[in-house]
Amino acid sequence: MGQLVILTSCLNNLKEPEVLKSYDMNCFDTISIIISYAGDGEEKHKEISDEIFSLLKEYHNLFDIYNEVEGLTNLATINRKAGGDPLVVDQKLIDFLLYAKEIYYITNGETNVMLGSVLKLWHDARVNAIANPSGAKIPSIELLEEASTHTSIDNLEILIDKSKDKYENETSLKGKVDYLFQKDIIVSEAVAYLRGRSIVKNWIIIDEAQNLTP
Repeated sequence: MGQLVILTSCLNNLKEPEVLKSYDMNCFDTISIIISYAGDGEEKHKEISDEIFSLLKEYHNLFDIYNEVEGLTNLATINRKAGGDPLVVDQKLIDFLLYAKEIYYITNGETNVMLGSVLKLWHDARVNAIANPSGAKIPSIELLEEASTHTSIDNLEILIDKSKDKYENETSLKGKVDYLFQKDIIVSEAVAYLRGRSIVKNWIIIDEAQNLTP
């Protein structure tokens, strides 16, 4: 005796959730849009959106290369104080810069966070053009070429941070030290290697130097 089993779906009877959207135009010079299909209601959607936009604003302030933020050491502060005393910065910014340096080598230089000096010329030209359309002009090739001399990734130096909670054990600390040696941020050489050489804008740590003379 045969049996016929008919499966029916009740999906057609389900009410589709309301699509909710939130917008923000205060971060990274662009518009950010959050679209929710969760059907959680406007109050929950607003709570989640505000949390996401708050996080975006935090990173926007950290990565801003044009405007300094009071009480915060961001990229604009780092650029202004370049060549001066070391700065204590947010760990998220350190992680970003370490990752950016790694990505530079992975992409063979196609991604370079050190292009700020060049980008600033175009940024200023855009701002001036908006304020004075009749006087709009692009940066000169001479200025662009001069600015490009400051874009080497080797000029980005990041020292090991002193965060107490950063390293859970000696293995994680060793991983950071190994990274610094792999990227030639720290280089170990025999003392004899220094003979006849000029060392400019570098820190030198010498061990077992009791038999050396300046």
